[in-house]
Amino acid sequence: MNRATLALLCASLICMVAGCGGGATTLDDETNGGTVVPDNGNSSGGGDNVNANDNAEENANENANDNSDDNTNDNSDDDGADSPPARLTVTSRLLLNDAGAIDQRFAYRPGCGGDNVSPQLSWTGAPEETQSFVVVVLDRSAGDFIHWMVFDIAAGVTNINEGGPAPGGQTLNDYEQGLFGYGGPCPPSGEVHTYVFRVYALDIRNAGLTAGRQVSLAELEDLIADHVVGQGELTAPFTGP
Repeated sequence: MNRATLALLCASLICMVAGCGGGATTLDDETNGGTVVPDNGNSSGGGDNVNANDNAEENANENANDNSDDNTNDNSDDDGADSPPARLTVTSRLLLNDAGAIDQRFAYRPGCGGDNVSPQLSWTGAPEETQSFVVVVLDRSAGDFIHWMVFDIAAGVTNINEGGPAPGGQTLNDYEQGLFGYGGPCPPSGEVHTYVFRVYALDIRNAGLTAGRQVSLAELEDLIADHVVGQGELTAPFTGP
C-alpha cells in the first residue's frame, strides 16, 4: 500500500467518525431517493412571504369593504336629506283695490271702518303627499300679528270663499279681545303695513292645534316644522285711515 492510498483511507475513517455533510446519505435521505436537498433558507422564507401576501390581501379587502360601507352610508345620508318644500301659488280675487292695496271692506271693524269680511283665497301646486293645509293671515309690519289662522283644512280643499265659512278649525286672532276667526287689517292711522296671506301644505291631517285659543306664528311653525311639504304666500299693503 503506497502513501497515497493510506492517506485516502485515513481521511475516510476520519470522515466516518466526525460525520461529514458532503454527499453522505442518511435514512431520511434515502426515502427521497438518496438525494440530499440542501436547505438554502428559502423554505421557511417562502412561507413567510405567502403569509405576508395573504395578510396584505386581507387588509386590502377589509379596507375596500370599509370604503364601500362608508360610501353606502354617505349615499344613504344624501338620499335621506330633507328636500325644500314645494312652492305653492296663492291668489285672491278682489282682494286689492285699483290702487293695489287691500280693499276697505276686508279691513277691521269698527277701528278701521271696514266690513271685516274675510277675503277669497285659493292656492295651487301642493305635492301628492299633502294631507292638510293651514292658512295664516298676519301683519309682517307688526311683529307677525295674527289676523286669521285656519287649520286642518282637508287636502282636497284649495279655496276659501269670500266671507264664507272657514273650511277648518280656527284660532283666536291677536286683537285684545281675542276675537275668534278673521280680524281684518287695522294699522295705526297713516301707517302702511304689509299683510301676508300664507298657506302651508302638511303631510299630516292634524296639525296639533286647538280651536278657540291664541297661537303665535312661532308656535305654529314649531308644531309643523317637520311636516311642511309645500308653502306659498300673497302679500299686500294696507294704510291705516
